[in-house]
Amino acid sequence: IFAGDRLIAWTGSVCHQADIGGPVAGGFNYMARTIWDEAVPMAPMKVVEAGVMRRDIEREYISRSRTPELNALDLLGQIAANRASTERILELCERYGADGMVAAMQRLVEGAEASFRKRLLELPDGVWRNNAYIEQAGLVNGEILPNQVHAVRLTMRKQGSELEFDFTASSDQAPGPINAPHSALVNFTMAAVLCYLCQGLAWVPGAVLRAIHIRTRPGSIVAPKWPAAVAMAVASTTQAVRISANACIAAMLDASENHAYRSMASTQ
Repeated sequence: IFAGDRLIAWTGSVCHQADIGGPVAGGFNYMARTIWDEAVPMAPMKVVEAGVMRRDIEREYISRSRTPELNALDLLGQIAANRASTERILELCERYGADGMVAAMQRLVEGAEASFRKRLLELPDGVWRNNAYIEQAGLVNGEILPNQVHAVRLTMRKQGSELEFDFTASSDQAPGPINAPHSALVNFTMAAVLCYLCQGLAWVPGAVLRAIHIRTRPGSIVAPKWPAAVAMAVASTTQAVRISANACIAAMLDASENHAYRSMASTQ
């Protein structure tokens, strides 16, 4: 979002699509062994340029789908959502000035970070662990076999106003579509943090992330190497990530005399 020539913010829109191409309708290929067995990946590209839709890019996108009309409408809706957000932000800039708007956003981030760190300081230091399991194809002596068990192993450490989620002991990446890329790992970890630790606080993920450290091991099920299959991660491995994070945070809260009432059942 530009106020004049000044970049002051970003806006984004996400939605589920009926079908995005690939060998299986709907985009979830249970038998995928690499990302090439899923919907063909696309690099980020500009679909609206100088306020005008790039029809060649639009065609490239929707032509991959079995439901091109639906995808075209969804894309228009996402663009409209971004435009509406931009208009509202620029209206605030006109009312309060771009400097005032940027200062307010920065103050929101800094205030949310300070509040979150204060809550962490009120909780006991310590180490908590939890494992969660997923069943899918796996490598056994170099051979891909069905119905193998993969583990998401989390060690959570809390020290002062810092919180660490260590997933390095998790299983190796799977030869199937359940691997969780970094963005999915961070998002589902953050979902647990917001629900359990940010009750009554401003939900500003970027601010909260300043006090959180997420550690992984490249080549694991939560940090797969290209070209690992990943399409089913959000329905499998990331749920295990959130369950493990829920369980560790719940145990930490339960160890606090003042915050034990915030603890909840450690489910997704």
